Amino acid sequence: NQTATLTENKFFPSIGNHDLTEAYGTTNAGLAHYKSYFTLPSNEEYYRFRKGQVEFFCLWSNKVSGTPPTVYDANLGVGLSGGQHEWLENALDQSKKEGSHWRVVYFHHSPYSTELGGSHTTNRGDTDMRWDFAGMGADVVISGHSHNYERLKDANDFRYLVCGASGAPLRDTQVASD
Repeated sequence: NQTATLTENKFFPSIGNHDLTEAYGTTNAGLAHYKSYFTLPSNEEYYRFRKGQVEFFCLWSNKVSGTPPTVYDANLGVGLSGGQHEWLENALDQSKKEGSHWRVVYFHHSPYSTELGGSHTTNRGDTDMRWDFAGMGADVVISGHSHNYERLKDANDFRYLVCGASGAPLRDTQVASD
């Protein structure tokens, strides 16, 4: 087993929708398995770590049931106001003060996508994850979920990378007319 000989963690994944289900489709049953497999900072669901002058901020973007669907926060309950957003704001601010040159935020569900098919057919991305990352001090957002590779900018010229081309067939894309 190669992982038994590693002296430094080289894997810092974000939890995706398929990580939450076991083989029989039981929702959230896979989270315990995920956590037992990886050794990650903080609560292992959203966290930060630094490599040289780059600081990385991993978020949990999976939905939990409810109306409207909300983003899960392990420590403080559910919802975007449940603590994860505030944690990111504070962590990015602290990172600036500590002198990190680059601040990279990453999570599973892409806020913007031109993917046709899948879960993004109508809304062109996960609108719940369209936070003011630039205003909080991030330099770029990296996400997956959409089955394609895209480099996008929002209306404020902030950069998003969609890197969802690693595990399933690619889907077609179409530039939105709106």
